[in-house]
Amino acid sequence: MDASAADSPGAETTFRGADVRWGRSICNLAPARKDSHAVMLARPPCFALALIVSVACGGGTATSGTDPKAAEAEAKAKAAEAKARDEALERRRKEREAKEAAEAKAEADKKAKIDAITKLPDKLPKKLKTACEQVVEANDAFMKKHYADDPKTLERWNMAKGTQLGMTRQQCIKEGSIEVAACQAHALANAPAELKKDFAQILLACKEKFASGPAEGKAP
Repeated sequence: MDASAADSPGAETTFRGADVRWGRSICNLAPARKDSHAVMLARPPCFALALIVSVACGGGTATSGTDPKAAEAEAKAKAAEAKARDEALERRRKEREAKEAAEAKAEADKKAKIDAITKLPDKLPKKLKTACEQVVEANDAFMKKHYADDPKTLERWNMAKGTQLGMTRQQCIKEGSIEVAACQAHALANAPAELKKDFAQILLACKEKFASGPAEGKAP
């Protein structure tokens, strides 16, 4: 390379694969020489400086820090996690809705069964006292029938029924309705096993259907 090429602004040379540029303002800092050989000897510091500047400014080959395959695998993993999470939420939602629907159906079925048995018998007692005694008898029979296979519960009932049946009698008289009492006696006598834990609801259903205050002319 001759001196004229080295002095040209924007001239280029290749140093181990790196592009090196320098300008007249940098390279002319070397002392002037009369012969081209002297000029070449005086210019190497300029070459070294230009190489350093080129590398510092990003003249080297850039390498990417992201592996496309790794990024793709990570994206797939995140998508799979999101899908699994959504499926779990959907499964729990369906289970909750199914449970609620089953409970609602069971409650509706129970109400239908209670409604079917809470009705008046073909013949009503003429006196409230008679009607209430029928409720007391039906109460005792209800417990013996539905807890026959539960000796402990039946034993507790037999021990406490004197008090319990007395309360049933008093409540019936207080209600003062032959219709309510007749309904209760009929319902307790015809209650299916599924309603054995719904004794109070059966009595209440009769009251809601037929209570209208004390029946005139039907006092005990």
